[in-house]
Amino acid sequence: MTADQGGGPLLRVEDLVVEIPRDGMVSTPVDGVSFEVGSRESVGVVGESGCGKSLTALALLRLHPRGAAHIRRGRALFRGEDLLAMDIDRLRKWRGRRISMVFQEPMTSLNPVFQCGDQIAEGMQVHLGLSRQQARDRAISLLEEVGMDHPARRAGQYPHELSGGMRQRVMIAMAIACSPDLLLADEPTTALDVTVQARILDLLERLQEERAMSLLHITHDLALVSQRSNRILVMYSGRIVESAKTAQLVAEAAHPYTLGLFACRPRLGDRRRRLSLIEGSVPDPAHRPQGCAFHPRCPFATARCGQERPEMQSLGAGHAVACFEAERVREAGRWPDA
Repeated sequence: MTADQGGGPLLRVEDLVVEIPRDGMVSTPVDGVSFEVGSRESVGVVGESGCGKSLTALALLRLHPRGAAHIRRGRALFRGEDLLAMDIDRLRKWRGRRISMVFQEPMTSLNPVFQCGDQIAEGMQVHLGLSRQQARDRAISLLEEVGMDHPARRAGQYPHELSGGMRQRVMIAMAIACSPDLLLADEPTTALDVTVQARILDLLERLQEERAMSLLHITHDLALVSQRSNRILVMYSGRIVESAKTAQLVAEAAHPYTLGLFACRPRLGDRRRRLSLIEGSVPDPAHRPQGCAFHPRCPFATARCGQERPEMQSLGAGHAVACFEAERVREAGRWPDA
């Protein structure tokens, strides 16, 4: 892992638990998540919808729905300071300045009654002390930097006047405006067509390199994140179940769920191959099965898997997995019907 200047990771998340009270019960969609992000590192978080990926990112900035969800325990150390224990006024000064986030759907994240240029400029006025005109000029430059055509004209338009890809570029311009150290990208290409997706991802990759940012990229697409991240965290039912450098994960996946995600990828030119399917769905976090949460869907499961919950264990060289049958999974090297 790339270390921060102080010798440790830029971000260290420790045993994060987020709870949601529901119908007299308590649901834990984020259930003891721990991971690190190094300086200038690109980390992918992958898993099906409902695994807790987005809520994890929102909780780091305490943007999770207040009243509907709360952080039960955990720490999120950013340059040594705990974001989860920080005074809310201080945290507001950090949001957008030191840590920024690109959300899934820009149409619901952008304010429909303000021009795009003003929305980009606002953060620079608050965090950098720029005048309104200075911030507006800088907003136009940022729109040009993120590849927007006619940036001065786009700055004067409202979100509904732009396409989905353009709105996402506005969101990215807002997120990088104050040169943050860490960018959280939560499914940044949702609802965009394939060609626009590629352009947005290329843009994020270029900006990360040019601006020396760290990037935490949340997605359900393992194939996509495998091409663009230094390291991958595989998340299932509120927990990280496998963590490894990208090349190592691709070559030696040790969790059945990871193998299943790889097997679900369509392969160009292989028309005769049927797509594999992971039967079942992610369990309701209020009603997780006993033992390993994945065992009802797992072709490698044993009786022990239905009784005990596996903890993360190191396989060496930065590779860790939460699976009792990790060695058997690595030996198999593929999902059974792939």
